Amino acid sequence: MPGADSTPDPAVVETARSFVPRVLEAADQIEAERRLPAGLVNAFRDAGLFRLFLPREFGGSAASPFTVIAVAEVLGHADASTAWCVNVANQAAWLASRLSVEAADGLVGPDSILLSSGVPAGKAEPVEGGYRFSGTWGFASGAPHANVFTAVTPAPGGGPATPPIMAFLPASDCRVLDTWQMTGMRGTGSHDFVLDDVFVPAARVVVPGAPQVHPGALYKVPYMRFVGRGGIALGVALKAIEAV
Repeated sequence: MPGADSTPDPAVVETARSFVPRVLEAADQIEAERRLPAGLVNAFRDAGLFRLFLPREFGGSAASPFTVIAVAEVLGHADASTAWCVNVANQAAWLASRLSVEAADGLVGPDSILLSSGVPAGKAEPVEGGYRFSGTWGFASGAPHANVFTAVTPAPGGGPATPPIMAFLPASDCRVLDTWQMTGMRGTGSHDFVLDDVFVPAARVVVPGAPQVHPGALYKVPYMRFVGRGGIALGVALKAIEAV
């Protein structure tokens, strides 16, 4: 990011490091239960690790990408599934930069844990005041603990070149299907979820690549939200080298 300080925030990185013993202790449980333990989730939330990319207007940190990468590397070295869940929450928190403060009121805030299912699926039917969403979305990492979901779908009436639209909605509107039966990254809880003719107000439906609503260079480049994935890979790679 041009002009950004490339030094990660040491306090935030140290917070992530402080969780490493607890993550290592829970690693077998995470693998067996295919989700993060509730106590660990609550601790991450209280420490602010799920809202690093959330705009400050919503109670987030709007942290430097270098901080997010460093946190992902620290957690990735401890447990890949844990790092993935934290990073996905921050990816989705970044997307909230497309929401107005008024639209986010009562949905997105400092206690929010967001998830993003980025592959367009389902359908959205335009109705008065918004859309009705129906369909099944996959790879919803963090589905067992997230409280705000996003659903991407092709724009109604749009052609192949028309950008998709994304809805923000409470977890209570979503029906999670227990589909994540995997051998790797089991703890991410990346299940499918279903929307059954769910109404979403127009103000909570955005185009992910649209211009930012909130100020700051962090939110100018749509793919900035993915930078933490590199940190996870670095942490896992270092752990693999150490193991060998």
